[in-house]
Amino acid sequence: MNNLFVYGTLRPGHSNFNVISDISGTWYKASLQAFYFENGQGEYQPYPGVLLAENAFYHSASRSKVITNINGYLLVADELSRYLGRLDAFEGDGYQRVIAHITCPEANENRAFVYQVTKSFFAV
Repeated sequence: MNNLFVYGTLRPGHSNFNVISDISGTWYKASLQAFYFENGQGEYQPYPGVLLAENAFYHSASRSKVITNINGYLLVADELSRYLGRLDAFEGDGYQRVIAHITCPEANENRAFVYQVTKSFFAV
């Protein structure tokens, strides 16, 4: 898969965009339906996170949340697979890469990798 959806600090113009700015590809506005967390705990406190509905069963934090439309960007990059190891390392234990359904009519794409939170995101 050559698609990556970003919704937080990796978005163009945000604080960690430099982590992916060297990946050649095309950017599109896109959205995702998921549970949204403005920030985590501990080392993840200043960072946002999403949790896909089909994976929400494993954490009680999703019980007080509502699925929402999360606006972000889709990067379509032929060489994305070359960078996934680096992105996984950057995201750390608080996030895991999964495939999600996205909305991006301009790119005619409906699936992308996205980093969703893990239990570590909520640990103090």
